[in-house]
Amino acid sequence: MSDYLFNPPEFSNHLFENPLSDYRGIPFWAWNCNPDAETIEEQIEDFKKMGFGGFIIHSREGLTLPYLKGEFMKCVQTAVKKASEENLKVILYDEDRWPSGSAGGYVTKNPAFRQKFLKFTKKCKADRKPFTTYNIILNEN
Repeated sequence: MSDYLFNPPEFSNHLFENPLSDYRGIPFWAWNCNPDAETIEEQIEDFKKMGFGGFIIHSREGLTLPYLKGEFMKCVQTAVKKASEENLKVILYDEDRWPSGSAGGYVTKNPAFRQKFLKFTKKCKADRKPFTTYNIILNEN
């Protein structure tokens, strides 16, 4: 995270006309093909020319590169290196088909890492209406 998020530079017309990468939009970038290093670098240069502050590498259904596997991660490394050279931000989208980072189902294969929740049901005693107790049942799945 950039230091200027916590210590922003003093506002100026120059900064307004030429915002830092943290203050620019960043698009989702889906690799709908089998990208190579040259294609990735060219597209990152295009993002910079278009005025973006970075990009989000978006995982999704239909990727030709297996998510988080060797070739995919080589492409991520190429993108991070080039973005660094261009002073652009990189985000690796972690919500592949499931909320909050299951990494395409790899994380949730193990039941211990699946979502847990509490079920609250109200249980009142007839003679003590102002007092309430709850039965808490943990989801075993």
